[in-house]
Amino acid sequence: MNRKKALVSFLIVAMLLCSSLVLLVRATPSDWSKPRPSGYTLYNETIGSSKTDGVASIVVGVGISDYIENTETIPYDELRLRITTSANTRMGVQYEVWEEDYNYDWCDVSEPTGITGDNDGAWLDIGFTFLYYGVEYERVWVCSNGFLTLNKTSTNANSQSIPSTNEPNPVIAVFWRDLHPEWGGSITYGRDVYFNGGYYFVVSWNNVPDNSGTPQTFQVLIQHRQGWGSSDFHNGIFFQYKSITKSYSTTVGTEDQVGNKGAPYNYNNLHNQACLGFDYFIAGYRLERLKIKLTKSDSYARIGVEEDDTGGCNIKLKDYTNPYGDDFTFAIKTAAGLLLWKAGIIWKGVLITAEAAGVLANDISPVKSEYTQDAWEGDPEAWAYGDCIVENRSIIYCRPFDSTLATTISWKFTDANNRDHDLTVTAEAWYKDLTNDNLYIISTSSTLNMYINSPPNTPSKPSGPYWYIEADWYYDYSTSTTDPDGDDVKYQFDWGDGWTTTTGYYSSGETVTRTHRWSSKGTYYVKVRAYDHDDWSGWSPSLKVIVTSGTGCPVLSVYDGTEYVEEGPAGIHNPEGMDVVYEHSLAVTPQRVDGAYLFRLTEHPKTHSYIDQVKLYAVLEDGTLKELPLIWAWHSEDGNVLPMLLHSDEWKADTLGADLNEGTSQSIDLKFAALSPNLEIADFVFQIEGNNILPK
Repeated sequence: MNRKKALVSFLIVAMLLCSSLVLLVRATPSDWSKPRPSGYTLYNETIGSSKTDGVASIVVGVGISDYIENTETIPYDELRLRITTSANTRMGVQYEVWEEDYNYDWCDVSEPTGITGDNDGAWLDIGFTFLYYGVEYERVWVCSNGFLTLNKTSTNANSQSIPSTNEPNPVIAVFWRDLHPEWGGSITYGRDVYFNGGYYFVVSWNNVPDNSGTPQTFQVLIQHRQGWGSSDFHNGIFFQYKSITKSYSTTVGTEDQVGNKGAPYNYNNLHNQACLGFDYFIAGYRLERLKIKLTKSDSYARIGVEEDDTGGCNIKLKDYTNPYGDDFTFAIKTAAGLLLWKAGIIWKGVLITAEAAGVLANDISPVKSEYTQDAWEGDPEAWAYGDCIVENRSIIYCRPFDSTLATTISWKFTDANNRDHDLTVTAEAWYKDLTNDNLYIISTSSTLNMYINSPPNTPSKPSGPYWYIEADWYYDYSTSTTDPDGDDVKYQFDWGDGWTTTTGYYSSGETVTRTHRWSSKGTYYVKVRAYDHDDWSGWSPSLKVIVTSGTGCPVLSVYDGTEYVEEGPAGIHNPEGMDVVYEHSLAVTPQRVDGAYLFRLTEHPKTHSYIDQVKLYAVLEDGTLKELPLIWAWHSEDGNVLPMLLHSDEWKADTLGADLNEGTSQSIDLKFAALSPNLEIADFVFQIEGNNILPK
């Protein structure tokens, strides 16, 4: 594809982009931020923004193409962008209403519209191009209730004030009230009707009754302006009233495409044989220039504006014989009148249609070379601009209403891939108030940022059950981390058994919990890492998890000064019913309570244990092992069982699980004499002797 054809394609894409901005303005971001990649990256993303000031409207779209990493042939990193801006001064169009009773002269037309029912209507071809609030139409919707609209059908019988953003928009309210052609009268029309020295499109409501049954007769005339330069005029509109009453609220006037402005008239001032004129004699505002500015944040970047990929519509081009600007004007004319009602969009005064973009697919000429400027390391700004086409005519001829400028740029980074870079893309529309020659500028911007990413910090060691837990049971494990850039992060749990779990994204610093089960006994090491859309953190410290299979209970808990904390099952299972001695190094440090350390043995709901003896040892810092006397043992149902737990013999205390004890698991609370607080204790070891023959 040659460069001119490529730009044509881009302009079409750009206008479609503008369509998406119009339709999905809330969904399309105005800014873009990504980390610097380490290799070629294809983005194909779009951002954009728009603005209106009540006179002019402007929209900018930025297509982010691809990122090229430093190579032997390209000694820098590069991000390629395609940018388009479209603007108009349609919002500056303002009709005025004039009382012109001296021009009253009823115009008889007889062509039937086919409108005969209540709340009825029909599309009618006008027969010429009708320029209305800066948009051109070639047909109108005529409603039985005394109004015309242009974008879509409406049969609303309830008149509303002008202006109003409520539908229908736009509207030409000749005598908008609830009328009933099904009760009598007729609605007729005529095209290119010669009248008072000119040609008009005319629609008449002839003796059409209102809610009271009183006939109303009125008409609208749209002037067909002809001759040199006539396409730049807004067509004159006239309302004539032959026989009307004012017994019902009625709306009279004109309103634009979004309902932001209009020319209302108080119906109470109407009378029989009245004539109103609505016109916009001069386009008070004219587009002078479109400009795309590219402002960079640092001296480690360049901006290259591709001259041969810079062009537009309704702007001065290098090849003045090229008809591209005229093609664009033609596209706007045909699209507005024929396509707007079904496919086009008007949004804050910006007209974009997919069909109009298709008409533009032909060879184009780039703008003059002096209309583009690159930016080197020491330059803060690059730009491309195009002066709008303004022929040497009277101020009543003020085309264009619409202009578009597009360009392709290369944003180049000359640093060693160790700096952040920012770029602001600003689209400007320069326009002139022709009544006083003042120049105004309206602008809108989008920003792009490429930054050096910092990966998330290493997550905390996972927390959760780890000491002799049961196989085929589900357990929760939690972790968290923070990201230096404040990015959201996702986590990957490695369970040590060949399985991993990856979460969705969480806010930086938010705790995440996931559940896992191990299918067989063994020792597993659980670790976690985090990802911030760009880079992984390191792995967290591992949590050692010991999984048993069919181990008997009870479950040992230690009082830590605030509550009993579960240590895990005391593994005394033996299928032969023989006593087992089980030792466990405590993970929780017991706290002194009235000179004692507190423990609890709670039977698992599905098991039954026989406990013969329990002991507690303190391991001092010098390695000395001291046994701490058991001074109290209290069964939750049997009471004092201390004598049963002091010696290794056949006298045992048994505990039943909830499934074997009417829903309540039995437990034994234990107290061991505490050592002097002056002693340095390195570890505690709990020892239990007994058996359990019922696995969970």
